[in-house]
Amino acid sequence: LKIQLAVKAGEESAAPSEKKNKKKKHRQHKKFKNKKKAKKVQKQISTNLTERADKNANLMAEMLKNADDLIKVENSLWIYNEETGCYEFIDETNTAIKLRMLLSDKERRRVSIREYKEAYGQLVISQEIVSDTSFFANKPYVNCLNGVVDVINGKLLEHSPKYRFKHCINARFLPGSGCEKFLQYVDTITAGDKELAELLQVFMGYLMSPYNNAKTAFLLFGVSNTGKSVLCEVLSKVVGDSYVSHADLSQLHKQE
Repeated sequence: LKIQLAVKAGEESAAPSEKKNKKKKHRQHKKFKNKKKAKKVQKQISTNLTERADKNANLMAEMLKNADDLIKVENSLWIYNEETGCYEFIDETNTAIKLRMLLSDKERRRVSIREYKEAYGQLVISQEIVSDTSFFANKPYVNCLNGVVDVINGKLLEHSPKYRFKHCINARFLPGSGCEKFLQYVDTITAGDKELAELLQVFMGYLMSPYNNAKTAFLLFGVSNTGKSVLCEVLSKVVGDSYVSHADLSQLHKQE
């Protein structure tokens, strides 16, 4: 009797355990199917997002090509600035900023960072953008804020992408305006030496122009308070801070 009762009790305890295992397997199977469905939906979403990103990137790249004058220089992008009449290098971040300026507030909220990056990549590999390295070096022109100066005849010409400038001096050209104070300053620092004054004129003109083939270094030396620092400050202001660097004399032997 004891044995029979024990067997019966064992059978009764095994029945709920089997039911429990079946329910567990059913839940696991359902969970697996749901995961599979979720992955399928996720893949579809990813595909849709990728297609949308590619489409938007292409549209934005086309928009910027039509809105601005772009050129490529050794796989880098340069964009023409109409105000200064020169090309400026733009990287991925600058391109995104340019594109955001062309989009409405509603469009900006819907465009992702990935789409901006993809648009930049599309522009870099675009066959429609001209590759050009012929920046306007060693030509008798100076690019000013209000136009291009032909230094041969002193005429002021309009800004144009054809000049391929990549720099604009921080000054306006005003024909016949005179510069008595500066001429007095030059006369003072040269002690009336006309030849030295002419050399300074050549030196300053070279630094403001696109010429870079002189292979010349100009060294200013003399006693204190004779105007050397003032001349350097004037040049720095006119040429622009982004084209001025400072190095200790002890560093000049280094190649870079």
